[in-house]
Amino acid sequence: METKTTTTEQSNVNVKTSSINTVFRSDSIKVGVLRALTILGALTIIYIGGYLLIQGVKRLPEVRTYLASVFLSSKEVRATSTPSIIGTTTVTHTGGTTTSTTTKPSTGTYTPPIATSPIPGITTTNVYPGTTGAIVSNPNGKPDLAVVMLSYGILNKTTDVYTATTSPVNRVDRIAVRFEVINKGDKTSPSWRFNGILPTNPARTFNSDEQPVINPGDKIVYTLGFEQMQDQATSTVRVDIDPSGLVIESDEYNNNASVSIGRYRY
Repeated sequence: METKTTTTEQSNVNVKTSSINTVFRSDSIKVGVLRALTILGALTIIYIGGYLLIQGVKRLPEVRTYLASVFLSSKEVRATSTPSIIGTTTVTHTGGTTTSTTTKPSTGTYTPPIATSPIPGITTTNVYPGTTGAIVSNPNGKPDLAVVMLSYGILNKTTDVYTATTSPVNRVDRIAVRFEVINKGDKTSPSWRFNGILPTNPARTFNSDEQPVINPGDKIVYTLGFEQMQDQATSTVRVDIDPSGLVIESDEYNNNASVSIGRYRY
């Protein structure tokens, strides 16, 4: 009787142990399945995200295609210190009388004319050329960059020839503005930049590259053209010189200018 009881108990223990192992295996399988599903979901999300990113990058050139094109040209104009002729002397001889009229220069060095022998009825004129050249920069001075809007007009799409106008422009035209930047100060400016706020569709701000230094009295004339003008009866083009304020100037209040442009709406 004792032997049978012991055998039965051992059998029950084996059955319980087998059941526990089965439960553990079942839980392990569930955990493995959950992990696999989690990894698969993460990979799916990464794949979808990468696909959308690639499609977005592919479409970027299409977006840029619709930005308005901008065209820029410039011409430097140098200043001179004095005109080429600064003094004139006229000596007139009538009979035995000599009359001399002299206009002295306001600047430069004046040398009086050499006396001539009286010859009745002859007029002699002496012209004294002045000095020319760039105005000297004052190392202790300050530059003063000023922008002046000159006109607006049409920029020929084939020849790039600019034609100023005061009439409204057409939708298909390449619009342009002409402006000058002059150094009104007494010191050569450092390099600088400018922005052009353009009434394009979509709106665009043109940021220039670094522009050359400008000596006192010198100026640069710019022609800034653009396309895809916005659909409004009147639009404004604005130019800002040294928008970041990096150039220390004697006058900071002449660094922007604007012009209004009318457009035919058809």
